[in-house]
Amino acid sequence: MLASGFFIFKTLIMEYKLTRAQVAHIHSIACSEWQGRITNWVKKQDLFADTLTFTKDEVQRMFDAAGNHNGIDQRAELKKLFPDFVKDSTDKIQSYEDVEKILGDEIIEFNLKINAAREEHTKVSNSMAALCKIYNIAAAYNKLKNVTLDWKNTSQYKYFSYYDFSDGGLLCFWRYGADSPTGVAFANREDLLDAQSKFKQIFLDFHMA
Repeated sequence: MLASGFFIFKTLIMEYKLTRAQVAHIHSIACSEWQGRITNWVKKQDLFADTLTFTKDEVQRMFDAAGNHNGIDQRAELKKLFPDFVKDSTDKIQSYEDVEKILGDEIIEFNLKINAAREEHTKVSNSMAALCKIYNIAAAYNKLKNVTLDWKNTSQYKYFSYYDFSDGGLLCFWRYGADSPTGVAFANREDLLDAQSKFKQIFLDFHMA
């Protein structure tokens, strides 16, 4: 979708501006579907303006759709082009205490009575407690991105953590339908990967029950 080699700056109202030459280059390396989207975005703007503006939502959609196209790692290039966008959440969340501060009264607590003498009870309790924390972690990342997950929206991307027991480790997958394997989801891939890195043991506790 996007390529490297261009400077993009951020305005105070969370918009990102590109020159027409930059947009033309992006268009040239995008897949056909995204070429159409970019063209439609450009048509809505001032025909004579030297720069073109992309909203935060449009940038989010670029991140969601980015992949590998014609040998270009689009997501890696997006991170270079929109460093402030990526840092919105990843820099502000470094510990679970940060999650608690961001959510405040919205934090979800977990309590379960178990028989500590039974190993299976302890594992299940750890997994359920971890799931509760992951719910809070996802909520904090999504709150910083000002994204509300709409489970009836079949076009909204949602990202979930899963564990590959064949030595694949922690991975992520996405869905854009209204169905999901769990109600715990991140609004974008970068936040999920960042959370898996910073809270690895919590994710492992959940998956390894």
